[in-house]
Amino acid sequence: MRIFSIFLLCTVFSFSAHSQNEKSPYLRLMTNGYAVIASPTTSITLSPHSETQISLTQHLILETDLLSEQIQVAYEYKGEKRFRTIMLSQKSAEPFLRFRAINRLIDDDSETVTIEMVTNVPDRVITDSKAFINGQHVNLKPNMTYTFTAYHPVSLIEGYINISNSSAPIKGKNRINHPFEPDTGCNLLDENKTFYALCFSNLSGKQSAQFFLNEQAVGKFGELRYVPAMIEDLSLVYSVGQKEFKYAITLENEGYILLLQNSKKTH
Repeated sequence: MRIFSIFLLCTVFSFSAHSQNEKSPYLRLMTNGYAVIASPTTSITLSPHSETQISLTQHLILETDLLSEQIQVAYEYKGEKRFRTIMLSQKSAEPFLRFRAINRLIDDDSETVTIEMVTNVPDRVITDSKAFINGQHVNLKPNMTYTFTAYHPVSLIEGYINISNSSAPIKGKNRINHPFEPDTGCNLLDENKTFYALCFSNLSGKQSAQFFLNEQAVGKFGELRYVPAMIEDLSLVYSVGQKEFKYAITLENEGYILLLQNSKKTH
């Protein structure tokens, strides 16, 4: 739907709203992670020059890779094949940060995922960068990747970069849903500002669920009356037998969800 929206925007405006003397392609639109190259006239046709480019029409090319500072464009004019380099101005390109899964290996009750941090900001202006999985800081490799194993159906990847010419960090996040059924886990039920922890396990032993606010036990029997201001400092600990599972709570589009932060043996 996103590509379709860009297509409509450019189809309506690319030839009527642009005045250009040079007979060569130009940068028509740049948005969060995408750029659109357009023909100045119908006599010039465009074709993808790399695997990161998608042809929308003969006169519109979508570029999905903005990590470099320039785009190579292939076009044909009066039967002659030509190429042009279009520089990406940092003033016209809105800085972005996002995470993507580049490798996934599913198991019966877990999934191993390699994520990659992607940005269009040049390395030379990045002063700091950090990534978090379910609220826990992780150290990215030099190629900006990290591999982890998920034992809970949802992982929230977040991060930020600081740049030298801005006081505000550039933030990004991605939610990954893992297609497996864990043998141990918890779900969160939210009714009338009251949380109920619905936990289950195939492990043997005594079970308990306890909410904590700033590491202090609150509520009882996996039930807690809350106010939204508490959420950032709230956690849930589920114990079964000799294992303990700690969850953070975060707000997503559909409501509050649990994120598994760690698990450990208690004895």
